[in-house]
Amino acid sequence: MGKSSTSFKPGQSGNPKGPPKKENTITNILDHYLSQTPKGDKKSRWEQIAEHTFKNAIKGDTAMLKYLWDRKLGKPRETVDATVNGEMTVVIKKY
Repeated sequence: MGKSSTSFKPGQSGNPKGPPKKENTITNILDHYLSQTPKGDKKSRWEQIAEHTFKNAIKGDTAMLKYLWDRKLGKPRETVDATVNGEMTVVIKKY
């Protein structure tokens, strides 16, 4: 079969402008609002949230502490317990 009349020339992109921009995604909207610094404040909303999270962790909020720990060090892999022949237990902990 021959080439159709709609074939692209060698080296020509099928979509030269690329995919359409996704300007109204939830991520873009959140980034927009969280990067702003409210009037009268010295810190962005991102900085305020980070500070709030840290202060709550220091006060003993275990959920916030776990969140910060996981963000900093990565979530630990699960502990694996295995019993071999009913006698030996193998525990693998990787962090």
